Amino acid sequence: MSRSVLSRVLTVLLMAGMLWMFGYKRQAIFRQAQPAASGSGESHESQVPAPESPAGPPDSVVWRMVGASRAGDPARYLDCYTGEMEPRLRRDFEEMGAARSRNYLLETHRHLKGVAVRSPRMSSPIEAQVPVEYVYEDRNEVQRFYVKNVGGVWKIDRVEGAERIKTLVPYGTPVEQ
Repeated sequence: MSRSVLSRVLTVLLMAGMLWMFGYKRQAIFRQAQPAASGSGESHESQVPAPESPAGPPDSVVWRMVGASRAGDPARYLDCYTGEMEPRLRRDFEEMGAARSRNYLLETHRHLKGVAVRSPRMSSPIEAQVPVEYVYEDRNEVQRFYVKNVGGVWKIDRVEGAERIKTLVPYGTPVEQ
């Protein structure tokens, strides 16, 4: 086996091991946080244990929003927002109408290959910043969500513009052997 092939194989094995360990740790943390999560019945991942609140972890709203978008459910999608964003989005969806709103949400996430939610950074007991990385076939984008606990439920208060992340290997690139 050539040195080049051996180094590629070792790199792939090392990466696979790291991903497995990361996934294993996330599952253990998720199992600890699950009883404190809101009783919505939806599954979500978490990198940090839930704060002492029935609202669940701050990143739970990101998973609800992504789920509502993938399902094409404007009502559930709008329910994830608060502050100035909620009435603005509601007005946009009303102008589009039900069918176009549903199609917009479905189309928005049609090309999405994955979502990585990073650990929330608590600003206060009721406010947090949640970095979210969207994985597309040709690029990755990171957005920072500012979430707020409103009436016992985490909601998205504002969102920074997406920052494109340079990817060395595009999603779905076959591994050479």
